[in-house]
Amino acid sequence: MRDLKARETAGPGNDDAAELARRHLIQPWPYAGSVGSEARALIGEGDGIYITDSTGKRLIDGPAGMWCVNVGHRREELARVMYDQAMALSYNTPWYTMNTPSAELA
Repeated sequence: MRDLKARETAGPGNDDAAELARRHLIQPWPYAGSVGSEARALIGEGDGIYITDSTGKRLIDGPAGMWCVNVGHRREELARVMYDQAMALSYNTPWYTMNTPSAELA
């Protein structure tokens, strides 16, 4: 088993991580018959509205706002709140119970 503690799969220029992803991940919306042969960009980090791929190319993270990072990357104040919440309660199903943050935000 590989040791992934040191973020070895996320750093710019890491061809090994790109190869692992190509061989073992099925990405959303692949073309029929292209699974395992598509070479998708390996994103290593984000800062504000930008992401950087494994070649060092800096891109505006346009789709992020559609899904989950519409406030930008590396927001320290959000990281602190996320840490505090993870230490209190990482996940709670909404089916039969509720939790304090959801009630307060409602």
